[in-house]
Amino acid sequence: MMSLSKLLGVILLSLTISLNCWVQKVFCISPGGNDNYIAIFNIRDFGAKTGEYVINTKAIQKAIDKCTSQGGGIVQIPAGKYVTGTIVLKDNVTLNLVAGAELLGSHNIKDYTEKVQTSVEAPSFSQCLIYAEKAKNVTISGMGTINGRGFPRYFKKKRPMLMRFIECNNLHIKNVTLKNAGSWNTHLVFCHQVRFDNVNIHNRIQPNNDGIDFDGCSNVMISGCIIDSRDDAICGKSTSTIHPCENIIVNHCIMSSDCSGFKLGTSSRGRFNNITVSNCVMKNCRMSAIKLLCVDGGSINNINFSNIVMDSVEGPIFIRLGARGKLYKKAKEQDYSATGIDAISSTPVGAIKNVMFSNIQASVVETDTARAGMLITGINGHYIENVTFNNVHVLYPGGGSVKQALRYVPELAAVYPEKAWFGILPAYGLYARHIKNMALNNVSFDFVSPEMRSSMFFFRCKRSGVFPFWSKSFR
Repeated sequence: MMSLSKLLGVILLSLTISLNCWVQKVFCISPGGNDNYIAIFNIRDFGAKTGEYVINTKAIQKAIDKCTSQGGGIVQIPAGKYVTGTIVLKDNVTLNLVAGAELLGSHNIKDYTEKVQTSVEAPSFSQCLIYAEKAKNVTISGMGTINGRGFPRYFKKKRPMLMRFIECNNLHIKNVTLKNAGSWNTHLVFCHQVRFDNVNIHNRIQPNNDGIDFDGCSNVMISGCIIDSRDDAICGKSTSTIHPCENIIVNHCIMSSDCSGFKLGTSSRGRFNNITVSNCVMKNCRMSAIKLLCVDGGSINNINFSNIVMDSVEGPIFIRLGARGKLYKKAKEQDYSATGIDAISSTPVGAIKNVMFSNIQASVVETDTARAGMLITGINGHYIENVTFNNVHVLYPGGGSVKQALRYVPELAAVYPEKAWFGILPAYGLYARHIKNMALNNVSFDFVSPEMRSSMFFFRCKRSGVFPFWSKSFR
C-alpha cells in the first residue's frame, strides 16, 4: 500500500510533467549575470499535428497567444510538416522552426484571413500566411522552412503573400528558409528596426514573386541572405509622405531575379534616404540589376553601391526620374503598361541626387536588346543630380548596328518606368539624359561582338566629366 508521502510525490510529479508539456522553461544566464528563464511553447502541446489534411491554424495561434500573454518567449515548431492558414504574431514572440520543421501554407484561400490591412499597391495580395500589425520584439528564427505553396493551380485571382508586417518595431528574421509565396515573399510597411540575417529566400512559382519588399521602413539591415526570385529580389517602396524609407544597409547578399536584384521604386511618393548596398553578387538578373525609380513626386538621396559583382545580367543600371505622380490614397492594382494610366499630372516632379557607384564589375548578357545597356534619364526641366561612377567595368555582348546608333529615345515621362519601354539605346554602354553633375572615374566598357554604336551618349547633360575612360569604341 502506497504511503501518503509517496502518493503526494506521484501527484506532484504528474503535475510537473503536465505543466512542462504545456510550457517549458529554459534557464539562461545573461552576459550581465542576471539569471532568467525563457518560456518555450511547443505547438504540439496545443494540438498541432503533422499531416496534409490537418489545418493547424488554431493550435499554432493558441500557442502564440499564450506566449505573448505570459510576457513572451519561444513558440517552437518541432520537426515535421504542419499545414496552416494565417497566423498572427504578437509582442515578444519568437517563432522558432527547428531543423526539419516545415510550416506549410494551406491550399485553400479561405484559410487566409481577410482581417488584415489591405495592400495599397496590390489589394489581391493582401492575405498572407504570417501576419503582424503594430507588434514589437518579434523574431522568426531556426533552421526550418516556411513554405507558402502558393502554386498557380491553387491561387489565381487572390494570391497570398508569405509574410506581412505592418507598423512593427524591432523585427528580426534569421537563418530560416522562406519559399513559394503566392505573390510577394516578405512585405514590410512602416516598420522600424528590422534585421534579416542569413535568410534563404526562393520565390519563383508565380508572377510578382518578389523577395523582400520594404515600404516606408527605417533602420533596416539585410545581411548574408541568398535571394532567388522571379520578380525583384530586394525592393524599397514609398507609398507615404509621412514615413520615409531611410537608413537601409544591404551587405554580403547574393541576389538572382528575372527582374532586378536591388530596386527603389516604382512606388515613390515619399523619401528614400541614406541607403547603402555593398559586397554583394547579383547574378542572372533581367530587366536591370539595379533600378532607382522616382516617378511619384518623392525623392531619392544619398544612395551608395560599392563592391558589386554582376554576373550575366541585362542592363546593369537603370535610373529614372519621371512624372507619373501616383498618390496611393486608396488601394489599386499596379498599372504596368506603357500608356500611363496611373499618371496624375498635378503631382509635382520629385528628385534624384547624390548617387554613387564604386568598384562595380559586370558582365552583360542579352536576351532582349532593349534591356541591354545602362540608362540614366530625367525629364525636360528636371535633372538627376550628382551621379558618380568610380572603378566601374562592364563587358557587353555588342552587336549594335548603325541604324540603332541613330535611334531617338522617347521621353515617356508619365508611364510605368521600365527600361525596355524606351527601346534599343543608341549607345551600347551608357545613355545619359537630363543629368547635372555626372562624373565617371576609371570606367571601362568592352564588347564581344562587333559594335557600331558609341559607348556613351550624353544628351541635355550639364557639367559631366569622364576621367579617364576606356572602350573599344567611343565617339
